[in-house]
Amino acid sequence: MRHTVNYKCSGVVVATLFNNLPPSNMRRFARAAARRGVWLGLAVMACQPMQGRCAEEHISDGNAVAGPMNAPSLAIGNVFRPGGYIAIPSYAPEGSWVLQSSLAWANTWNYQKDRYIVDCEWLQLAARVSHMATDDLEIGGLLPVLARTGGHTDKFIEGFHNTFALGNSRREGFPRNRSIVELRSRAGQDARWEGDQWGLSDVSLFASWTLTQGSRFMPCIVLGSAVTLPTGDADQLLGSGEPGYAVSALLTKRIAKTGCLLFLGTSASYAENNELTGSDTRKTQFGLLVGMAYDLNSRVSVVVQNLRMSPIARDFEEFSKPTNEVTIGFRIRNLLHGTWEIALQENMVYFNNGADVGLHVGYSCLL
Repeated sequence: MRHTVNYKCSGVVVATLFNNLPPSNMRRFARAAARRGVWLGLAVMACQPMQGRCAEEHISDGNAVAGPMNAPSLAIGNVFRPGGYIAIPSYAPEGSWVLQSSLAWANTWNYQKDRYIVDCEWLQLAARVSHMATDDLEIGGLLPVLARTGGHTDKFIEGFHNTFALGNSRREGFPRNRSIVELRSRAGQDARWEGDQWGLSDVSLFASWTLTQGSRFMPCIVLGSAVTLPTGDADQLLGSGEPGYAVSALLTKRIAKTGCLLFLGTSASYAENNELTGSDTRKTQFGLLVGMAYDLNSRVSVVVQNLRMSPIARDFEEFSKPTNEVTIGFRIRNLLHGTWEIALQENMVYFNNGADVGLHVGYSCLL
């Protein structure tokens, strides 16, 4: 049986992020993170103490419940060419309107001598409004605003990486807190963007259809489609400059009557993008999303997921390799009249085509 929550949105909730901590506090935080093991500690503290309670307090025995987080990809290639849409349904009652807002932030340092440098912070603010035409059919639109800035966190991130002996790919040798994107093709064609930039990105129209809610042995299956409109200024790296088309499928399956929900999503997108600063790009892109959501109690779930996207370029250093973005965070229901998501994002496998570290904060409610 599908679980729904009938609540009303009381207004717009604004999440304010603070930075500008004194350098001494940043260094102490980095050292403390190393000693305690942030990622392992989160997993152990979140899951272990409540294992005995989850079977009794999980949200639903069904498969048609919230699984993946609505965290966008902020890998640099996917910012150039927005794609990778995977339909994540709201599971709201028929006839209702749903608002989902999100803030995604990422600090990026990608460097390859004589080929490219990407040194900036990306910030995406997005509003997603949808209507439940039926219990299984959802239609809506996504309005994103994208920003590229210098930010204030380079020194902290360098210290954090040094504490964990992760290395900084020579970023200490360059000025901090600047916004610069410079690309150079093998033929010597060069393009450079410098300074802060804010603006509307590419707007998307989408639909999702819950084909089946599944059963004891079968997963819930959701099919989706989307059209991306070239509303962002491609000359300022705020959009792709071409319309895009995407289809997707999402499977969610609860493990028996436990609080553990597994999910698997795939996507395929197409856009008439032919080149990026003299380098050939691919018109098709494929995505794979895998992960799990674990109900700690009736209100809180921990979510772990990995989004892998195929490369956008044919022969352009690490832009010709897949991106992998791991997201780990919490979903909190019935808080301030809605549902919250808060998570950390980290690029994996290849480190010169994705963000160094990212933050996702989301809020959703019925209108």
